[in-house]
Amino acid sequence: MLCKFWLIDVLVIYPEIQEDENPIELLKPKIYKCDIKCLRLKNSVISLKEFRFLASKCEEIWFDKSAVKNDAIVLLAELVQIPQSLKNFM
Repeated sequence: MLCKFWLIDVLVIYPEIQEDENPIELLKPKIYKCDIKCLRLKNSVISLKEFRFLASKCEEIWFDKSAVKNDAIVLLAELVQIPQSLKNFM
């Protein structure tokens, strides 16, 4: 039986350096449900689909040297509309 995680509160992803390997791709198959309120990304590039999955219930999102891509980089104006309860975007 495969154990899956239910994420709540805060998810922090701070890889040492930006590499080809996406930590979200490694984590996502192990996630049962994502109810995080704060997403913090540093040195990361994630897909729009991954962002929607992780940030849908976020109140705070922190980006540091990070981006969301959907063939091209997704504009900030589009990203802030995804979480319905977003209060802060840094």
